Amino acid sequence: MRDAAVPVIVPNGLRAALLLLSLFCAQALVLLLSEGPYAAAAYRPASSRLPEVARVPLAPTAPRPVVKPVQRTGPFPVLSADSEGGDLGEVRQGAKARHKFVIRNTGKGPARLERTWTSCGCTATSLSKTVLQPGESLPVEVSFVAGARGGEFRKWVHVYSDDPLSPLRLYVKGRIRPLYALEPPVVDFGTLGVGQTAQRTVVIRALEPRVPFKPVKPQSRLPAVQVSDLKPVRGGVSFVLTARPTAPGERLRETLNIATGNDASPLVTLPLNGRVPR
Repeated sequence: MRDAAVPVIVPNGLRAALLLLSLFCAQALVLLLSEGPYAAAAYRPASSRLPEVARVPLAPTAPRPVVKPVQRTGPFPVLSADSEGGDLGEVRQGAKARHKFVIRNTGKGPARLERTWTSCGCTATSLSKTVLQPGESLPVEVSFVAGARGGEFRKWVHVYSDDPLSPLRLYVKGRIRPLYALEPPVVDFGTLGVGQTAQRTVVIRALEPRVPFKPVKPQSRLPAVQVSDLKPVRGGVSFVLTARPTAPGERLRETLNIATGNDASPLVTLPLNGRVPR
């Protein structure tokens, strides 16, 4: 007599694992059929399958043409100057200084002068000719007017032409000798909280005895800064700046303009700095 079959008891955890494994194999099979080389045939009924089309090889891509740089034919101009820069030395504030360059066409073709450019409005130049023949030269005068700020300067002038290396770059340099001195040259209020007060005394003096000096009380554009009346001191005048912010993050930075009464140097500028935390 044959023994009765013993039922196989599968634990619940193993049953769940076998179920997940079967699902994973089914998904892998679907992915293989959908992305493999026979995916279209597997999912398309036999009656609707398209006939096989022979693959036609693509024509080889034509080689990319080599672009050669365009070379200018015929004679062309070459502009040069007797010097790249001119030293104006010390220039008195409000005065005008000049330097003369000589530019020359050392090329074999005529040079057509188009225009000039300067790096700031205090520098100017002009061209008296528009065409320079080979070997011909032209004087170019550059003028500079010293502004309100003293110290070293360097200003650029460009001459544009049909020279392949245009523009021709020139510069003038020097040092501006101020007519007036500020003590201190910069006012720093530091970091102020709302309601805190900081005061700074400023003195402005003329550096030359015959320089016109009729200063006018400056006006601040900042609501947190007040300017006192001018008081005479030896060789100049003084005034007090008071900073008192009323709101977090209030601005305490500007450039204060002080009128001197001198047409040659009408303004002296005083930078103001400060910080109010938000």
